[in-house]
Amino acid sequence: MGEILKILFFAINNPKLIPENWVPLFYCSLFIYALYFAGYGKGFIKQMGISAIFMLVIGAYCGVFLNDIFAGNGYPLFNFYSLYTIFYHTTMIYFGYAILISGEFKLSKKSFLAGISFVSIFFVVALVVNLIFHLNLMSMMPYRIQTKLLYNIGSILGDNLTPLLMYI
Repeated sequence: MGEILKILFFAINNPKLIPENWVPLFYCSLFIYALYFAGYGKGFIKQMGISAIFMLVIGAYCGVFLNDIFAGNGYPLFNFYSLYTIFYHTTMIYFGYAILISGEFKLSKKSFLAGISFVSIFFVVALVVNLIFHLNLMSMMPYRIQTKLLYNIGSILGDNLTPLLMYI
């Protein structure tokens, strides 16, 4: 429901409807799919979702503290989008800790490979869509880095290394 409200927010505030604002295919959006895999999947699919939820905790910390609060996301702090994104990333952190505390997630070679497999699937999908439609889903295209934090990293490491760093 939150993603639908976010899409409506961008549609109202930006009549151009830039696809990067409404296509839910970013690192943080993977949480939506991971919840679905973990909740409804069986076997390795379920393990992929659970592992991805845990792995996304690190990204959520970066999303909340480095981008949303300190670097700024381009909107005032007390704005729908800013409050939504802080709530969303905080929810990611909560679920990551919840699966760890509940014993649902055990760090192992298998869980690590499951999490990497999950992210890789969406990475390849986003890369194909980016190349076909000249977009920047998952912020992997060096020609258009979207946040101040990534822009600063890109200026230090070079634009070609930034997508690789994000994927790792």
